[in-house]
Amino acid sequence: MNIPFLKYSKVLAILSLTILLIGCTKDENLNNFPSAFTKKVIIEEFSGEWCASCVTGTKKFLEILRNSPNTAIGVSIHSGDPLELQYPAIAPFLISEFDIKYFPFALIDRTIDESLDWDVLVDQRTQIKYNAGLKLETEIIDNSLNIIIKYASTVDFDNVLLSVYLTEDNVPESSPGAQAAGGGNYIHQKVLREVLSSKIGDPIQLKKEIIYQKEYSINISKYKKTDLNIVAFLHFGSSSQYEVINSNNVKAGESSDW
Repeated sequence: MNIPFLKYSKVLAILSLTILLIGCTKDENLNNFPSAFTKKVIIEEFSGEWCASCVTGTKKFLEILRNSPNTAIGVSIHSGDPLELQYPAIAPFLISEFDIKYFPFALIDRTIDESLDWDVLVDQRTQIKYNAGLKLETEIIDNSLNIIIKYASTVDFDNVLLSVYLTEDNVPESSPGAQAAGGGNYIHQKVLREVLSSKIGDPIQLKKEIIYQKEYSINISKYKKTDLNIVAFLHFGSSSQYEVINSNNVKAGESSDW
């Protein structure tokens, strides 16, 4: 069902939407330290409206999310169509870093999967626990989405990055019939809209029994607020290991505990 990946070159557009990293602090109060962390698995699905086979991949992707609502997180990263995020250009970066040669494709906890047996790998990754996690708190004030991300661990980690995404549900295809094999009036889910961190991820400290905090703010005036989600994940940052430590997600305006 796979088809070759088609390369496109585009001129990057400067977005009117503003992303602001406010700051980073740490909370030394161990009375607030979580007693446990929920392991969640992030699926980064690669898709494009030009890709007829991606309809099958997306169906499988969404089925996994429906079957594992408390442990699976989904992000649909478009490439080569009008839904591709132009700045930062994360699709070409990930495609190059992970040597992705065909669509549909999925990175599951930033590990490589060469098949559509994504559900099997999600189940396997759910069992791998690193004793670290994230807590998300978000608030919408007028057209601003303010995000507080807290993260902590029971052991020391080195070379860790924090990546933060904004996704949107219920996104119509870019034009009538644009999604190949979509049947017309196709609706996309979990579409990556913005990367609030750097495309590589923001370098962070992650030492045992300390609660760290980063704050972000983003203008969401161009989106439907009720369809927005924040996805955040901790992952290793070496060129030989990008594996995800843990992840969390939350609807815009809500909170999600450890």
